[in-house]
Amino acid sequence: MKVPVALYYGENDWLADPKDVENLIPKLQNLIHSVEIPKWNHLDFIWGMDAATLVYKEIIGYIKNKTFN
Repeated sequence: MKVPVALYYGENDWLADPKDVENLIPKLQNLIHSVEIPKWNHLDFIWGMDAATLVYKEIIGYIKNKTFN
């Protein structure tokens, strides 16, 4: 992919294992941001009680403040 990619992934994700993510990162041609969230798994992004305050505010803020070329 040549589009800018911001990657957020969980440390305890059984569907997107962090080892697989580490293999993916060098293959992304335009990785602009990468965050591993400690203790999180795949479902925390959907049902996590602190998803809105811990992750989504950061993601939205990052998008608002980033200029994409």
